[in-house]
Amino acid sequence: MRPALFIATVLLFLAGCAPIISNQTLRLVDRNVTFTELRQDPLRYSGQYLLLGGEIAGIRNTSDWCEMEVVQFKTDEEGRVTETATSGGRFIALVPRFLDPDVYRTGVFVTIVGQVEGQKVIPVGKSRYLYPVLSVREMHLWNHQNETPPAALNFEIGFETDIR
Repeated sequence: MRPALFIATVLLFLAGCAPIISNQTLRLVDRNVTFTELRQDPLRYSGQYLLLGGEIAGIRNTSDWCEMEVVQFKTDEEGRVTETATSGGRFIALVPRFLDPDVYRTGVFVTIVGQVEGQKVIPVGKSRYLYPVLSVREMHLWNHQNETPPAALNFEIGFETDIR
């Protein structure tokens, strides 16, 4: 019975460490391009795959695709959001299907790997805001409680004594 318990524990541990984006897709990512560089000149990076994460600011569904506006936050190598105090700006992620607005709602974290398609300028008040536009290849939606996704594995061992 003990070996079965050990195997179940190991399998559970490994499932918790599974990557959120497939290794095949991660191999396409250009890790040398920062979000700041992308924001300055999206057209320069057309065709390149980037790993970005952030918080959904809104979605707009059409008959064929969904345009998701995301507030960018820093991520680790696997795409987990690591910092939410500052943002490099916003980007638009194009998804080639309908996204349910009750699931993909404002405030939910998302990690995407997408190919840079260009840019879109949208008026914001009296100014114009330049959004980098990425076509999503793969994405991961985090929980719905607006919690920062876990950035590290936590493991604790403890013991108790009762000395009287």
